[in-house]
Amino acid sequence: MYESLSQYVREIRLPRFVAVEQSLDGRHIPVERLPLLLREKLAAPGCGERIRSGDRVAITCGSRGIRNLALILRTIVEFCKEQGADPFIIPAMGSHGGATAAGQEEVLAGLGVTAATMDCPIRATMETVVIGQTEAGQEVYLDAYAAAADRIIVVNRIKPHTSFRGPYESGLMKM
Repeated sequence: MYESLSQYVREIRLPRFVAVEQSLDGRHIPVERLPLLLREKLAAPGCGERIRSGDRVAITCGSRGIRNLALILRTIVEFCKEQGADPFIIPAMGSHGGATAAGQEEVLAGLGVTAATMDCPIRATMETVVIGQTEAGQEVYLDAYAAAADRIIVVNRIKPHTSFRGPYESGLMKM
């Protein structure tokens, strides 16, 4: 006899959540303006100035359908290099690509994201390290390459999951 999932997770304490709603006005950024606008945001006070010469910068790349993803990542890589940093890209996609490092690199390549197109290494691993605990004692894991980096830049999109329906579908929430 199968028991419901709720019986397995009833003792897991979740952190406090807040419902967020986004209202989009339908405008979009023309692709030719995207690198300039992204660079402006990266150069804004409190952002890009944190990247220092010699920093190892992990830049996440998911598989959640971000338009112009390769252009966005390449612009971030170039910005990091201009600061004297050593950027690299890490897959951030959970079980996609068969939950293997090689499979995730294949998914990235299908999105136009390779070491050659980004002009920086792709560092894929399924190894994680524990970086702390929640207040409830749950261990918090991070990609091993990201944990060894000096900085992490998260590139992500929040959208409903394609094959799962529940209150917590987003990549950010699952990460």
